[in-house]
Amino acid sequence: MNSGDLETRPFLIFSRQTELGEAINTLLRNHGILSEIRYVESAKGLAEETPLDWSLLLWDPEADLSWPKLPAELRERWNEVPRITLFAKTPSAPPEGVWISLDDPDRTRQTLEREHRLSRLARERGRLLFEIDEVNRNTRLVFGALETAVAFIQDGLYLYANRAYLASFGLETYEGGSFLEAFQAQDRGRVKQVLKTVLHSAEQETRELEAIPQGQDRAVRLALRATTFGSEPAIFIMRHPDARTVAAQPSAQVPAPTAPPTLPGILEPADFLVHLEELLQASRPKRSEQAVLIACIDNLSALIEQYGPFTIHAAWTLVERKVIPNLAPTDFCTRLGWELCFWIERPRNGSLEKWAQDIQTSVSNQIYEVLGKSILLGIKVGISERISRSNTRSLVREAQLAASGTQPVNWYQPSTLSADQSDDIASALARMNERKTLPIVTRQILSLIGGDSRPRFELRLSQNLLRTYRLNSWEEFFRLAHESDSLAGLETLLIETAIGFLSRPETPKGCAIYLRLSGLVLMTPETQAWLARILTQKFGGKLVFLFQEKTVAEQLKKTQEWIARFKPAGIQIGLDGFGESAHSAILLNHVRPDLVRIPVTHLVSPEDPDAAETDAPPAPPEQTRILAPLKAHGIEILATGVDRARLMTSLLNLGITFVQGPFVGEDTPLT
Repeated sequence: MNSGDLETRPFLIFSRQTELGEAINTLLRNHGILSEIRYVESAKGLAEETPLDWSLLLWDPEADLSWPKLPAELRERWNEVPRITLFAKTPSAPPEGVWISLDDPDRTRQTLEREHRLSRLARERGRLLFEIDEVNRNTRLVFGALETAVAFIQDGLYLYANRAYLASFGLETYEGGSFLEAFQAQDRGRVKQVLKTVLHSAEQETRELEAIPQGQDRAVRLALRATTFGSEPAIFIMRHPDARTVAAQPSAQVPAPTAPPTLPGILEPADFLVHLEELLQASRPKRSEQAVLIACIDNLSALIEQYGPFTIHAAWTLVERKVIPNLAPTDFCTRLGWELCFWIERPRNGSLEKWAQDIQTSVSNQIYEVLGKSILLGIKVGISERISRSNTRSLVREAQLAASGTQPVNWYQPSTLSADQSDDIASALARMNERKTLPIVTRQILSLIGGDSRPRFELRLSQNLLRTYRLNSWEEFFRLAHESDSLAGLETLLIETAIGFLSRPETPKGCAIYLRLSGLVLMTPETQAWLARILTQKFGGKLVFLFQEKTVAEQLKKTQEWIARFKPAGIQIGLDGFGESAHSAILLNHVRPDLVRIPVTHLVSPEDPDAAETDAPPAPPEQTRILAPLKAHGIEILATGVDRARLMTSLLNLGITFVQGPFVGEDTPLT
């Protein structure tokens, strides 16, 4: 017997003969393969099934109804599920298409495994294409709202160009246009050579190009970078917003630019860290101080809700243009999602704090006219100074944490507390709060909850806390914290095994404890017992789980095991996920600033006596099986920050319907 895998193969059989399915189930089980088989015997029964629930449709040729006689609408609906003709004995004249016969078990097993695998791959491909299409649509909207000229080309032809690009080159449309022919003849050879260099360079490398367009007498300066557009390899082209226009002259005599280097605004976090690491290495021999500054928009969620993401994106571009002229040639500035990130050396004349204040004053509380709207933007700045042990990830993270402070300019202050285990945790936490130190205890101002005028604070627990206090386990921490009452007055507890880069979750209303599922899995039963005690005694039994798994269905199934161990009252389940692909990163950085929230309808089960009083349709059996144990504990489901395409596919596979919205700033679950 083969060991097989633990994945269950879901097969739907159109037949009255249940012995066919039993034979298949026995055959697969003997080879260590699990299967789930259900029977339908009429068009009505087939219509009640969900195609996404089944990987294969096995059709009995002796059934009362043949496939061609099904209603056209039903055939079209089930065309996405591979169909296999199922024979009890090998036919004398094999039919067209895929077929199996139970008297040939080896061929039957191999065919079922092959078609099941192909079905899964086809669905995964469809899911990825759906995500790519959605990102493409949103990406075009974002680029269309930009005043910066950007375009994508492939094999020298335009795939896309926004209005600003068309206007700067005097083009009416990009369709069918050649990038090479847009320049004067004497520059085309050099342009072609730059394109070849970009194609053979790493994706994070940006090349500069100065050339004179057709019909113009001045050169333009462009940044080119290898990337993808949709699922196709392409070259990203951006005309520098601060590009100088120089008189037409031989290209070799064009003076070197003096403006600070910039990268395209769609820079992804991983690429940004690579570039920042290069700057760190290059400046290491210098004695001057360096720092990372993060500028962010105050009340971003409310502005996004009022004006829309594209309008705010365009306004943020105006802020970026206003700041860039104040940078030195050695400084670096780029857009990182909805934040403006600077890498600067300490100014020789004046302090870093004064420089940051001047920048903040020049751009904050200003009215920006964009897309026919007048928008008042408030800007806050966070500063993280580079020290010898700093790395790129921690520098950026510290600057982001500092930017969440209450002052216009906020400094990140490293903790200098003793790491002695004998140090009383309660007094240590109190001193940290007094000093507003950020590494472990984050005095991060959260959104006001329930109209309360008091700000909410969070205690962020990570592996760093265990190392700081030389504790061996979470159990030991909870025991000391419980005995010293150091958690008294704390309103939010965030436990995580690793702080995700750029992960800044917002607190759902009524939340008392954040807990990553991965962090809970790593806890021992004793630790979970201490957490459950603190949960019920200190926080009124409220808990929010943060997920970063791949499928919602798996998350819900895993959660039930841990919920059964806690059983507190009024539990609220939060789903939190981030895009992992480059396309999702573009969507997260440019379309959804603070993670769009998508409430999921919590449908009642058919056995619920209140079902008759609601307009909700009966819950599918699979949904009832998954959600019933959660509902029994009084759980509300709130999906926040989950990739919409991935969430929709996962929920549909699970049989859960959902409603898109509300957006950032509203987090009332639909019940």
